[in-house]
Amino acid sequence: MYKKNLFTILARPLFTRVIILMLLIVLRAARGALVDSRRAAVDTFHRTGVLDTASNVQFGEGGAGTFSDGKLSLSYEVGGDLPDLIGEELAQGLIDYTDGIYLEFGAAPEVEGITENEEIKEIRHNAIKAGLKLVDCPIRHLGTEKAQELYYAIQTYLQQHGVEILFETECEDILLEGDVCKGVCLRSKEGTCEVRGEEIIIATGSETITLKHEAENRSLFAQGALAAAAFIAGKAPGMYDMRSIIE
Repeated sequence: MYKKNLFTILARPLFTRVIILMLLIVLRAARGALVDSRRAAVDTFHRTGVLDTASNVQFGEGGAGTFSDGKLSLSYEVGGDLPDLIGEELAQGLIDYTDGIYLEFGAAPEVEGITENEEIKEIRHNAIKAGLKLVDCPIRHLGTEKAQELYYAIQTYLQQHGVEILFETECEDILLEGDVCKGVCLRSKEGTCEVRGEEIIIATGSETITLKHEAENRSLFAQGALAAAAFIAGKAPGMYDMRSIIE
């Protein structure tokens, strides 16, 4: 069990990645594996179709960005509700600060998406006539290979500066005492452990939703599967709820 007087939890997504800052001691837990191991898991999936549910394109060091073409949108006007929550000026400031970190670790200084020519002017004019706004969004393009190198460099830097990183470790629960969060429960291959502190901040960028169902026995499970299959046969694409199946 870890015990410290103060720590901060940054989870993205919730129950997937947790960074804990404990005064000057930092513990970071990531559901997936480090970059090199993730490459092997992703390659295996592409070759065989076998998915590692804990370490894949989504989960692991660098998140989904590690295997994307690495485009960073550098305007608060693109994506998410952060500007509404903290204000446009602060949101843009955080974007610029984060972009600075990417540059420190080797991102290319070139920025795309801010060209103003006759074609752009025409698109902007047509957008205004349609009641729309064309957002001028600077974009920094990392490239897939460069993104992986960059995230690995950040990981190495953190480890060299005293950050303990627990890979293949999932935050599976939040520890509450009354209405107060006192810590988290982490699960790894070695088992579970609790991390507690007096002051905790949880900041979630997104979250993972896992859907599952259970039955008391195999017969009941099979009956449910057959009923669902019979219901969906011939149905048009769309959304259906349990009430539709029962009725």
